[in-house]
Amino acid sequence: MPPSSRMGRRRSRPAGIMMARVRARSFDVVVIGSGFGGAVCACRAAEAGRRVVVLERGRRMTPARYTAMATGSQPIMHGRGGAGLVERAPVRGLFAIVGRAVGGTSHLYTAVTVPPRSEIFTSAWPSGLTEQSLAPCLERVAAMIAPRPIEAEPPRTRILADAGREMGAACTRLPLAMTRRQDGPPAGDAGSGAAGLRAGLVEWLRGGPSYRKRTLDQTYLAQAERRGAILLDSHEVIAIEPRTCGYEVTAIESCGAVPQRRRFTAPRVVLAAGTLGTVRLLLHCRERFGTLSRLSDRLGHGFYTNGDSGGALLTLRDDLVDDDGPPVTAWLDLWAPDRLFLMETGFAPLGAPCSDRVGARRRRLWTFAVMGFDQTPGVLRLDGDGELACSMPPRAGGFSGARRERMRDLARAIGARLLAPPELLAGHLPVTVHPLGGVALADSPRAGVASPSGELFGYPGLYVADGSLLPTPTGVAPSMTIAALAEHVAAHVVAP
Repeated sequence: MPPSSRMGRRRSRPAGIMMARVRARSFDVVVIGSGFGGAVCACRAAEAGRRVVVLERGRRMTPARYTAMATGSQPIMHGRGGAGLVERAPVRGLFAIVGRAVGGTSHLYTAVTVPPRSEIFTSAWPSGLTEQSLAPCLERVAAMIAPRPIEAEPPRTRILADAGREMGAACTRLPLAMTRRQDGPPAGDAGSGAAGLRAGLVEWLRGGPSYRKRTLDQTYLAQAERRGAILLDSHEVIAIEPRTCGYEVTAIESCGAVPQRRRFTAPRVVLAAGTLGTVRLLLHCRERFGTLSRLSDRLGHGFYTNGDSGGALLTLRDDLVDDDGPPVTAWLDLWAPDRLFLMETGFAPLGAPCSDRVGARRRRLWTFAVMGFDQTPGVLRLDGDGELACSMPPRAGGFSGARRERMRDLARAIGARLLAPPELLAGHLPVTVHPLGGVALADSPRAGVASPSGELFGYPGLYVADGSLLPTPTGVAPSMTIAALAEHVAAHVVAP
């Protein structure tokens, strides 16, 4: 049943949508989403002379918006309080944090830009897609984003290296997509209490007091717009339908007082709405609207959290002092024994009611992210209400056990107290900031959903170019791998 006859029963439909049919705007390529996949494809298609439109559900980030979030006049978290930068994805059975802005998660991630490990290229990957075949794509990403370690090594990096030697793990300084601020760090204190916590979080999201992230709206998307691509924010795509001209994409524009329905047509469409957004949209088109009914039965299968977890270390060490570095500087490499990494993510303000001093000594809450090659696949599906739901198998031991034990080892090596992991704070749900898989690349529709070119089986001209394509987790921060895959897909999108 087409979306025009089913939209009235969609529970997620915003109130007050104007249902009058509007004339579709025609392009050569429609790109859905502006994260690491969509930004790359939009850029390369525009460079190839194609007429490109990018549809992004979030808004553009500006210095004024960041200031408004820091002062509390605009929310950081997206929800009833208004349009925010960070969103807890509405997925039952999963605690997932995603970005919601032009540039996608490049406004949310830590700017760590590293290539995938060679060990991830298992038999699950389709033939022809190898570490060697992706190498030129990785080089193109590095040339555009230009990641490098920061110049100075702050004390926390040296302390982490000392702990790593005690644990038998190498401490690696990480390449970051960041630049040092020309105007220097802001003057004054961020304050205390809730206001200080909010201002500190916004500063963390931007790159710290003395650094700023090179987000995608400064790199790939800026180049796409210079080459003529049209970028429309506040446009959330709700349906895709095959037409004689290719595909018709229906989006809800929410920037005005009354949401409006917009239509766009193109012979080639690229889905890059992020793993959860892309899987949800495709499931709706297959199961609720029937517009993409031939999609593989493997849709939603092979979902991974990339081994995400974390922890916070409460310490009174006198040598762990404030610095002007970015939130992340290094990680401990535990790939050989455990297929995981412990990445420091800076200090979290304690705030009230927890005093930050014990006598003359100052408490530090040092936060860490854990990620790794956890090959425990889950399934994404639609529940009875048409909303996305996640099923993951129990994780009693194996990778999860190693993850917990290594955080305990780190706490002992640093002389700190390990606080509760995120899973406990999230009600024992699986936690991820790197959702991957669900539209896996494969050689046939029996094994996956998309061909090695990123084109969906059974739907010529309909491509996917985001983290949902990955047939395995990356084990490392996945942004560079996703962007490299998008470079690979983009070459097919612009091919004659």
